[in-house]
Amino acid sequence: MVLGDDPRIMAGRGKPAPDIYLLALKTINDVIQREGKEDIIKPEECLVFEDAVPGVEAGRRAGMQVVWCPHPGLLQEYKGREKEVLAGLTGTYKEEAVQNPAPVVEAAGQNVTGSPGKIDDGYATLVKTLEDFPYSQFGIHLQKL
Repeated sequence: MVLGDDPRIMAGRGKPAPDIYLLALKTINDVIQREGKEDIIKPEECLVFEDAVPGVEAGRRAGMQVVWCPHPGLLQEYKGREKEVLAGLTGTYKEEAVQNPAPVVEAAGQNVTGSPGKIDDGYATLVKTLEDFPYSQFGIHLQKL
C-alpha cells in the first residue's frame, strides 16, 4: 500500500505529479522480481481508478490508463471540459508541460517523462458509476467461482 504521506514520495510531489502511481508500480514490481514469478508490469498495463481531477492527471503522467469516475457535482463543474480532464490537461502543470516537463521518474525499468496525454488518445475513460463496469473493454475477463 502506498499512501500520499509515504516517506518515499518527495515533498511537493503529490498529485498531479505521477510519483505515487509510479512508486506503487515499483513496489509491486520489486515483489514480482524478488519472487521471480513473472515479468514486471509496465505502466501502460496499469489501470488507475480516480475520482479527482489531479488524480487523473497523475495517472496519465505515469503513463497508465485511467478510469475517471467523478462525483456528479465535480462532473458538472467540468462540463464541456471532460476530454481535457481525461487527457490530464487541467492541472497545475498544464501551461508548463511543453517548456518544463516534470522530472523523469524511473519505474519498472524504464523512464517515464511525466507528460500528460492528448485529447481523445483513448488512454482514459469517463464512467459515471462503477456499477456494471465494462471489464471486457479493458481486457479484464471475470470468471464465476
